Amino acid sequence: MHNLLLVDDEVIIAAELEDRLTANGYRVVGIATTGARAVAMARERKPDLIIMDIMMPGDLDGIDAAQIIRSRFDIPVIFLTAFADDQLMKRAKAVRPLGYILKPFNENQITATISVALHNNALEKLLKESEARYRAVVETLGDYIIRFDPGMKLLFANSAFLALSEKFDIDPSNCSLEDLLPMSERHHLKQIIHGAGPSASTLRFEHPIVIEGGQRRWIQWSIQAFFEAEGGIREFQAVGRDITDHVVMEKMLRQLNVELESRVKQRTHELEIKTASLEEVNTALGLLLKKREEDKLEIEKRVLTNVHELVLPFIEKVKRYMGDHRARGYLEVIESNLNDIISPFAHTISTKYTNLTPTEVKVASLIKQGLATKEIADLLALSGRTIEAYRNNIRKKLGIKNKKVNLRTYLHPVEDFQIF
Repeated sequence: MHNLLLVDDEVIIAAELEDRLTANGYRVVGIATTGARAVAMARERKPDLIIMDIMMPGDLDGIDAAQIIRSRFDIPVIFLTAFADDQLMKRAKAVRPLGYILKPFNENQITATISVALHNNALEKLLKESEARYRAVVETLGDYIIRFDPGMKLLFANSAFLALSEKFDIDPSNCSLEDLLPMSERHHLKQIIHGAGPSASTLRFEHPIVIEGGQRRWIQWSIQAFFEAEGGIREFQAVGRDITDHVVMEKMLRQLNVELESRVKQRTHELEIKTASLEEVNTALGLLLKKREEDKLEIEKRVLTNVHELVLPFIEKVKRYMGDHRARGYLEVIESNLNDIISPFAHTISTKYTNLTPTEVKVASLIKQGLATKEIADLLALSGRTIEAYRNNIRKKLGIKNKKVNLRTYLHPVEDFQIF
């Protein structure tokens, strides 16, 4: 149930109106007969709606009283009048009443006007609450929010933008939307204004500004045009955000990425150089090892050849013609020591041909040196037949018996006698 306050200096009319309102479910919380009393009762009883006669006696007429009540207590008013004077109605409209009831009134007019007034007042309260919440959000945001009329003159600016304007040397009272735009973006705004329409109604860009103290800041703007139902622009709204930290961080990341790529390239180049150097060293070592083996093989070959060709044959000859047993013993000692010296080289042949006996290895070595059967027999103090038997066994074990292959030629390749 809604509470109503009646204000009329005609008691009979007020009483009649009270009866009709009560019959239609409203509660009348009081009747005031002067403007001053209406203000006092509005403060005390806080009605939902006041029905006030415009023509009231005293210092305050109905319009003056309604103005005070509206400004102090925000209570809606319906004017009750029998006059339609233009000057009077102009004053009444300034108070923003929610309706008029003309005298003489009828019940349908009263209930309809009151119902519409209460509904509109509820909507107005919701709108005020919504605007208050919107303003609270807008004012507490760190973003810059401003609105401009179609002529690009400032309509609204939140506290964040006002604080920025002081640093940016902008006069909010004389600020135009174009003042925010760099030259490169102004033609886009003109496209929106001159026929681009809602499909292209948003403009986004970012640019640097220099504020007090020469400090450079980056601002990102989103400017949107709002259109009337007929297609014309109602207003522009611009939302700005300080993205300086983001821009600085992005720049640092780009620099770090460039430095990282440079370091990777440098390290890759260094690794390539080291790899090439290692490959060269490895190749050189391989060549040195090969040369060492070749030198070793050559030395072994010379030692073995020289002992067999230049020493042992003469020792055998001396032994044949020497009768002194002590001297012969000395020669045998020398021969034994020489055999000990060349035994690793002779072992090369035996490891290459593991199925040959030690004597067969000696015979094969002498054959390779080009000695004939008789010479070998003399050197080894064996008969010629025995040497021939050794030769046959060697051919058999080497798999060349009954083949037209010269034994010395077969044994001659150096690689067959290498030591590894």
